[in-house]
Parts: sequence; structure tokens; C-alpha cells
Amino acid sequence: MLFKVSEKTLFKRLIVVVLLVLKNVIGSESFGMQMVKSPESSVAPEGDEVIFECELNLAPDKFIWRFQSEQKKDNEYRYLHKNGEGYNISNYEASSKLRIYVRPSNIGKYQCVAWYGDSAIVSLPANLTLASIHQDGNQYNSYKSVWKVSPGNTVVIRCGSVTSNPPAIWSFYKNGVLIPNAEKSYRSDSLVLNSVSHLDSGSYSCVAINVITEQKLSISHIIDLRIETSNSSMYFPMNPPSVVRAIAGQSALLECVGVGNPPPKTIWMNIRRPNEVTRLPFGLHFPNVSEHHAGTYECILDNGRVPTIKKSITLEVLTKPAITEGISDKEISVKEEHPETLECKATGFPKPKIYWLINGDSVEHDSNIMLQENKIVFKSVKKQYAGIIQCFAENEVGEVFQANFLKVIPIVRTDVPITSSHRPTPSIKTIPPSAPIVTKLSDTSVMLQWSVPPNNGLPIQFFKIQYRLFGNINKTRQNWQTFSDQILSHPSRKYTQEVIDLKTDFSYKFRILAVYSNNDNKEGPTSPKFHLHQCTRKNCVLAQPNLKRVEGISESEIELEWDIPHHSKTLEGIYLYYRPVESAGKYLITTISRNSTRKTVIGGLEENTAYEFKIKAFSTTLASEFSQILSGKTNKTVTTAPPTITTTLPPKEENFKSTIYPIVGLVIGGCTVLLLVLTIFFFKFQKRNGNFFKTPADDGSLKPNVNLSNLHHHTHLNLNNKNGASKDQNLRINITSNPLDQQIEV
Repeated sequence: MLFKVSEKTLFKRLIVVVLLVLKNVIGSESFGMQMVKSPESSVAPEGDEVIFECELNLAPDKFIWRFQSEQKKDNEYRYLHKNGEGYNISNYEASSKLRIYVRPSNIGKYQCVAWYGDSAIVSLPANLTLASIHQDGNQYNSYKSVWKVSPGNTVVIRCGSVTSNPPAIWSFYKNGVLIPNAEKSYRSDSLVLNSVSHLDSGSYSCVAINVITEQKLSISHIIDLRIETSNSSMYFPMNPPSVVRAIAGQSALLECVGVGNPPPKTIWMNIRRPNEVTRLPFGLHFPNVSEHHAGTYECILDNGRVPTIKKSITLEVLTKPAITEGISDKEISVKEEHPETLECKATGFPKPKIYWLINGDSVEHDSNIMLQENKIVFKSVKKQYAGIIQCFAENEVGEVFQANFLKVIPIVRTDVPITSSHRPTPSIKTIPPSAPIVTKLSDTSVMLQWSVPPNNGLPIQFFKIQYRLFGNINKTRQNWQTFSDQILSHPSRKYTQEVIDLKTDFSYKFRILAVYSNNDNKEGPTSPKFHLHQCTRKNCVLAQPNLKRVEGISESEIELEWDIPHHSKTLEGIYLYYRPVESAGKYLITTISRNSTRKTVIGGLEENTAYEFKIKAFSTTLASEFSQILSGKTNKTVTTAPPTITTTLPPKEENFKSTIYPIVGLVIGGCTVLLLVLTIFFFKFQKRNGNFFKTPADDGSLKPNVNLSNLHHHTHLNLNNKNGASKDQNLRINITSNPLDQQIEV
């Protein structure tokens, strides 16, 4: 069946195919679809509006946005429907915008997902955070600190620290009065007093301001600075931090401010790239810090007296992740049902975390996939993995990803029975069914699919399903149990059957038992162990298909058409249930195993019979709810009927008079015209042939020679009246070779 696809959609898909071909032919390292613009993180106050935008180099078939709430701990994304509560989405050719009304429930991560057919590529996440400010735990032991400092020393005043989003702007006060144009120590939360004097004595306090909310936060700690000559030894009024963290490309400051009498000098050891570092009276400044500057530095205070003071400070340079060996520089072709390992190496500090997406879905909960640091290990490649695979590397500084097409090479299934000279001849071979494929239907039921390869062995009469329970019951496995229903054999050799009344949160193995025409039986291979987990909100969300058309197209065929919601990319196919409407018996089940299929034709049905249909979607782990039930009827055989003689009954008595008069008039008029024509013909013929047709009369005159015994060559012309008169009412005119020999019957 062909789908009706718009020219625009066909053009997009053609471009995708071209990109794939070019990638394979020329070995390009560039992935065809590129996120030209990912949404950017934003800080906003409650009640404000924020716009996230993403854009691609190639217009996708559709855009979807998804959201991971900061308030929920399950780290699961939920998809946003167009124009939902608190947000709306605007899609354009190759870009999409998400407008959000900011409130606590909307705080979290947002991602844009672009779909090309059944494949999806996901943008980098953007964080939406609420503008806020609050004071951190006070690092001082008292409400007020008293500093006694000799004149000439350099002092750095910092009242405390706050957590502010975005970073706060600080103001400093002396004795309650704002200090205008205060000199800061390359840190907005520090006030620098160079070469202090008695004029600098006073009480210092600080106020932090959030520039978005304009909220002011007065720091409770106050520093009482007393400038007076003292013979005290050197000390740190504020103990320098042991670790300083700075983002690569930004500035960094290692503070080491000590006081004493006389004022000490600061000596720095282990300086890397001295020409890139500035020495200041209050510390070591890096205008553009890089990872080469990372390390431990030693600060020594020396004022000529013994002992000196030493302090070790470690500079950590945070760097954004960079993928050094990923998946975008080579073709990725993997074989179905084979193990496969892909690797994604990244640099950055702190060490980046690696995670993977396939067609927009996380593989974290896929039991068929193991994650090992920077590797993804497929125990057995499944065909549903085909599409776009993405490797993400993230740390607290940022996030990057690489993407590529994951091509799954389908396995070629050739189930050839093993024979030997000691086995029976091919005519009595017993070919077993395949191992069943198991899919969850509910907490207590599964669906099995199996097949029998084409063969010349004994015919199979019917099948039985057997299963074995595994679990914690006495830590022993149970005996094989037989499902009661018999499944009759049919020519298609592909079978689908439900198994019900199973136990939740136990593991099962299944096999199919075939019973042959000689009443012998044989078991097929067992399925892999299947765990029937309990349905939770997290793992049981599967889109319900919409059965929208059921129509008979022949005497034995009915065509069906359905829709599947856009976020159902993980589907393996459709289970189709049908039965005659009048039977109310068990449904027959067939499987449509292609996710992209939206139409099918069911054949082998009874002529002129109504059937009812319902469908449910399934993935590798579960199935959806049923669609609505629709009915359709096969066509009735149309045959060409033999010619029939139609007999028109006489009109009813009350209508007889109105019907007979036109008929009589028509007959008399026709006869009159015909007699006139024949008369003219007769006289012309007589004039030309003399007395050939005349005989002497008794009175000596000529009379017509009419001989009824010589009638021959009769031709009958039936003129039926318009109202379909009966045979007795038909007009029959007999024309002979003698124009005067006429018989008129009315």
C-alpha cells in the first residue's frame, strides 16, 4: 500500500536519503542533520516569560519539546503538547520556539526534539532557573569581627557569601554610609583597602543585590577595623581558601592577604607561565585562566621576622567537555542480534559524564544495553535501534554531543532443518516451530509470536504453548506448564497468541509444542527468560493507536488504516484482532511487525460477511491499550444475470381506462399509416405490371387476386407500446411478397 505524502515531506526525506548516500560514498565526517541553534539556559523571576529556541540546517518532519522538572526526582522527561498550560509552541520550517510562563513548577531542563521519519535528534538541554538570592552559612564565629591592623598594611574586607542567581552585585558601607567607587579585588564581594591609615578605622558592612529581582540582602556579619600600631606577629585576618575554582577563559584570583608590623611582602612559588600572571598586593591574578595554569601554588608571607607564614592554594580550572573520539567520524553499521560496543571519549574538568540517546530516548533502562563509563554495550542489537544515535558529554561547565546514523543490518533467517542418513526420509520429517518472541500485554499476560519455516515435512495439526516459571519459590525452577488453548495450523506459517493468568514480577521461559498429522509432537526452542514486571507510571506508557478506517475491497479482503501518535517511535508494530460480527467468538490475531506501516489488507475472509476489528501497538517490552472497535464488510460477488423476459401485469382496474385509450389510438394510427404506404405501393406496382394481379369479376370488371394459400416469407415486426403492454396488446404486422396479402392483429 502507498501512503499519501505531501511533496514537502517527500522532499525532506529525499534530502535525508541523499545525506546518507553522500556520507557513505565520500566518507564525510559531518553528520547530515545539524543543530544550528540549541536552546540557551535562562534565569528569570517568577511571573516572567522566557523563550527557548532551536534550529536545524534541515527542516524536520516535526518538532517536539520535552521537560525535566527540577521538583521531581525521577529524572524523567515528559513531552509537551502544543499550547499547554503555562506554555505555547510555535513551529516554523527549520526552527521552533517554546514560550514559557515562569513559575516554580516550570523550573528544570528543556530540550527540543526534531523528527525525520522514525528517527530523532535531540538538542542540548537548556536550564530554566528561578532568580533568587539567599545567604550561605556564616563562616564566622561571631556577629562582629574585630581586626587590629598596623598602618601601611593592605586589607581585603569580605562580610560573607551568598548564593544568587544570577551572581549578586555588592555594595560596601562604612559606619552605615555607602562607600562610593569602592575598589574591589577582582571579586565583586571583596573590598580592598590599600596601605590603610587611621582614617580607615570603622565598622564595615555589606549588602548583596540580585540584579533581576532587585532584592537586597544585608549581610549580618560586621567587621570592626581598628588601625593602630601593634607589635603582634603576622596573621591572616581572613584565612585564604585552600582551593580556588575558575572556568577556563575567565579571570581567577588567588588571595593571600596577611598583615603585620612591619607590613609583610607576599612571595609566590610554583608559578606557571609567569608572563600570563599578575602579582598584586592582595594576591595572584590570572586575567585569562587556562588549564595550563591549574595546579598548587605556595604563598609565603615575610616581613623580615621569624617565622614566615606559608599557605598552599590549589587552582582548579574548569573546562567544558570536548569529545575527542566519538561516533560522528565513521559509518556505524551493526548486525542484528549481534553484540556491539561503541565508545565516546571526552575531555574536560571535572571529568565529563557520558550518556547516550537513540532516536531521542535514553538507553539507561534498556535491559539489552549496558553502560560502561564512556561505552555503550549492546548485548544483542535489535532492529528498533536503527536511526539516530547521540553521545552526550556533560559536566558542571557545559555539555556537548555527537550524532550519527546507526544502521542495523537485518539478519538473514534461513531455518534449514538438520538431516542425516540416520534420520527419517524428508517426507516424514517433523519441523519444529521457532522460539517465540515475547511481548508484555499487561501485568499478568504476554503475547507470543512464532513461525514455522517453509518445509516438506509432516503437516502440523495444531500448536500448544508451554511455559516455565522462574522466581524465588524455594529457589527452584518449576516444571513446564501447558496453556490450555489449541492453536490451529494455517498456511501463513506465522502465529500470534496471548498467554494470560501469569504472575507479576516473576520470570518466564516459553516454548511452542507442535502436534503433527501422525499425532507425533515436538517442542521448539525456548525463548530467552522474560521478566513480567509490574506496570508503573515510569515504564508502562505506550501510545494507543487510532483505528480510523475499515473498508471491504473485495469478496474476501478488508483494508484497514490507522494512526499512531508522534511520540510512539519505540513501537515494533501492531497486533490486529478480528472476528465475524455475528459469531461473538474468539478473536483471530495477526501481527504487523513494521512500525512505519499504517495500512494493511486482511484476506481469506468470508464473502459478504461483516467483521469487527481492533488493534493495539506493541514494543519490545509492552503493549498499548486497545483502539476503538470498527466494523467492515466484505463485498458480495457480482455475476452477469441471463436475459429474462419481463411480463408486465395488466394495469389495475381503476387505471385501465386511462391506459388503454392511448394504446388503441397508437395502434390504429400506426395501422392507418402503414395501409396508406402499402396502397400507394400497390397502385404503382399495378400500373407498371398491367393486369398481373387482376382477375375478371362476374360483372366483367377486374378485382384483386387474393390467395391466402400462397402466403410465404412472413416477417414479424412487434411494436410494443410505451407502457409495456402484454403480448395480446402487441401489434404484429405480417408482410408477404404480395402487398395486398395482409393480416392485421390487434
